[in-house]
Amino acid sequence: MKIEFNKSIAIDADPDKVWSVNSKEFVDIYKWSRNVKSSRAMLGKPVGDCDVAGRICEVPGFGEVHEKLLNFSNEKRALTLIVEKGLPFFIKNSRFETQVNPTGDGGSEFKLYYEMDVSLFPGLILFPMLKAKLNRTVDEILDDLKEYSEREKSN
Repeated sequence: MKIEFNKSIAIDADPDKVWSVNSKEFVDIYKWSRNVKSSRAMLGKPVGDCDVAGRICEVPGFGEVHEKLLNFSNEKRALTLIVEKGLPFFIKNSRFETQVNPTGDGGSEFKLYYEMDVSLFPGLILFPMLKAKLNRTVDEILDDLKEYSEREKSN
């Protein structure tokens, strides 16, 4: 079974500022996301335009979640990562793609695509609850990014 989300949010901040939160501050997601208690760089070969291989996040309820970068482009303001470790055993694959686009009015559109493969057991039983929880979490991430980027815009 697959869970997919394709969401976006308008942010009243320059695309370069919003991308900076995802690029220069990639490792520091704990500074703006309510869902991450702490974060640090993952050791390994840097990916694309990033100077790290990924990040390790301390996520309440999950523990350490290891997110490995697959793609990272400053030019496209886009990144792709997979979760390598830290999810429940019935989640087989977890992939995020994000991109920041200008809106023409000095603002930004932050796009997030998320997909996760869930095993039939116990995934089938937990699917509705898991999908609702993930939907809420993704919305919180988008809201937190918007608030942080817009607040930082004035600094």
